[in-house]
Amino acid sequence: IDDGMPTYHGIPLFPNGIWQANGLTFDAKLRAFMNSLFLSKNLHENPEYSTDNFLEFRLGREVVDYMAEPYYPDSVYGSMELMPVKLFDDNLVTIFGRAHIGKNKKEQLLRFADGSGQEYTFKGGLTTLIKSLAQHSEGHLYVNQKVKSLSSVAEDLLLIELNGRESMRAGSVLVTTNPQESLSFLEGLTSEVAIPKVESTSVGTVFFKINKTAVKNPPEGQGFVIPRKSSYHTTKVVVLNNKWPLLEQAEHYYILVEFGRRLEETLIELADALVMEIIKNEVKEILTLAEEPLQVIFYRWEKAVPHFSLQQRQEMLDDDYPVDREYAKRGVFVGGNGMTGYGMENAIIEGKRLADEAIRYMKEMEKNNSPN
Repeated sequence: IDDGMPTYHGIPLFPNGIWQANGLTFDAKLRAFMNSLFLSKNLHENPEYSTDNFLEFRLGREVVDYMAEPYYPDSVYGSMELMPVKLFDDNLVTIFGRAHIGKNKKEQLLRFADGSGQEYTFKGGLTTLIKSLAQHSEGHLYVNQKVKSLSSVAEDLLLIELNGRESMRAGSVLVTTNPQESLSFLEGLTSEVAIPKVESTSVGTVFFKINKTAVKNPPEGQGFVIPRKSSYHTTKVVVLNNKWPLLEQAEHYYILVEFGRRLEETLIELADALVMEIIKNEVKEILTLAEEPLQVIFYRWEKAVPHFSLQQRQEMLDDDYPVDREYAKRGVFVGGNGMTGYGMENAIIEGKRLADEAIRYMKEMEKNNSPN
């Protein structure tokens, strides 16, 4: 895309922008242009239609595969093939839900444009958040604990078994682990309703330290994304020197490579050494490295990204969803990555919601048990 052409997650904000997109066929550009001008259909109101269906109707298949999908990693947004668009990214409805007509449309859409000011980062890294949270929970925080089971021992009392040898009693419990992990200790709590079975995707990250002189094809900007229909396993490459001011003048390049998508589990299941070799060879080819990286570190996140089907998601969005209702009656409030959404923003919103529900529950129990 031309640097002067405004985009949202790599997708042109305005119909004319599609003509500047490299890598699309003329037919794909024409379809996207015509659809964005004239087609108006409320697909976003139907939870049976995925984000993938919505964007294909509005912009065409090629735009989805080569422009939209790479900018929406599963680990942050979930799968656009399994998420209704209003839950996936409601801004897509605002931008592409209607034909590009109307008064002041340009000014309204420009506030969504990619660029400076659309992203926030901690100057001291993510540890800034962890240290801040620790200040409020010091003395009450258990770490390196494995929940083995959760059971109800009385109407208003829960028993948590930790590590198979220690028990803890609680009036209310918030569950925000991965849904696949939660199933192991929640299934025995009630026989009336169960958390829906979930398909989970594993992802990986490889960190490279590379001599700057060895990079013959340095990327522009902070990095790049790679579409699914590519021969590469790599999905995203970030040059940390260009992203973090702390590393801007560093002697070496520090590069973070992400890989792993839904239905692409083969690579992540291989041995660490083999995975690193495959990703290293891809990076060497993409960046045209003249020598081997100085350092390579591999991180594996198994079953990290849960995916529910469209039908499951439709049921979960119901205000009277039985899973929420039945567990809440027992003082258990269930959340976690993928339940209502993905990413840091969703985690904060969901954490506040679950805390409010638990506090209301405990106050109600205290009121009912009070002799006054």
